[in-house]
Amino acid sequence: MKIRYRTVILFSALLSSCTIDSGEVTPGDLIMVNQGNVVLDLSDIDYYDFSSHIVYLKEDNRLAGDFEPLQGANIMVNGSEIYPLNIHDPYLATLPTGPHIKSLIDVFGDFAFRISWISS
Repeated sequence: MKIRYRTVILFSALLSSCTIDSGEVTPGDLIMVNQGNVVLDLSDIDYYDFSSHIVYLKEDNRLAGDFEPLQGANIMVNGSEIYPLNIHDPYLATLPTGPHIKSLIDVFGDFAFRISWISS
């Protein structure tokens, strides 16, 4: 019983100390840049599903249903490049490597896309 109370108190203390101040995050903290042009930033993203790696976009995002500007875009966090992103057409005979978006499969209308990963 003592262990249960200690665990509850520990989790309560952790949850109460972990607060996110909305002023700490700016739209420039995460950006997708293609040839020097910002394709997407945090102000365009509504939600990111970590379990399936789907990026849900706001209605007034910069892409407006055209995902081609993501071809060759670099994902940058706080000014550091994380990885390049490519669009792969599923009818091609080659398999994509690294992070990619399957153009006809992983694009959900004009509001979301999934980032897939295949390593060699």
